[in-house]
Parts: sequence; structure tokens; C-alpha cells
Amino acid sequence: MLLNRVKTAMIVVLIAICAGMVFKIKLLIASAEGAKQEVATLSLQLSTVESIKDSQSKQIAQLVQERKTLSGLLSARTESLHRDKAKLSADIQTLKKALSTNTCFDTRYPKSVIKRLHQSY
Repeated sequence: MLLNRVKTAMIVVLIAICAGMVFKIKLLIASAEGAKQEVATLSLQLSTVESIKDSQSKQIAQLVQERKTLSGLLSARTESLHRDKAKLSADIQTLKKALSTNTCFDTRYPKSVIKRLHQSY
């Protein structure tokens, strides 16, 4: 009788251990499924971030090219402005020389001065 009770107790303990193991295995499987889902989500996020990075890299390259172009245009405009200022300064000096005599104020302007005044700058 005692032997039957010990056997029964052993069987109950073994069943409890097996049930615990099955429960633990199911938890591990669920955990593994969750990890797989997380890996899939992270892979999707990674591909999205890489796509955004590539897009931004292209945008940066385009902006760098535009900056170079605009810098060249600005340099050309600055050089043109300096040339125009130099020409205007020379023209002003020429006009001042032509108008420097007092008799010039009493008479009409010389034709060369009038021609220069009619020119566009």
C-alpha cells in the first residue's frame, strides 16, 4: 500500500514536472515568436531608415551642387559689378575733367559730355 502511494506520488510529481516543462516550452515558443516579430519590425524600420538616409544623401548632394553653381554666379556678378563700378568711376573722372573749367559752366555742355550722359550704365 505504501509502495502504491509512493508510486502514485512519483507519478503525480512526474506529471507536474512534465506539465511545468510543457508550460515552460510554450512560454519559450511564445517568447521566440515575439522575438521574431520584433526582428521583423526592426528590419522594416532599418530598411525605412536606410531609404530615408539615401534620399537625404541625394538631397545633400543636390544642395551642394546648387551651392557651387550659385557661388559661381555670385562671383561672376561681383566681378561684373566691380568692372561696372570701375567704368563708371572712369566716366565720372572724364566728365569732371571736361567740366572742370569755369567757362564750361557758362556755355553749353560739350557734345562728348552730352553723349556720355545719354549712355546707359
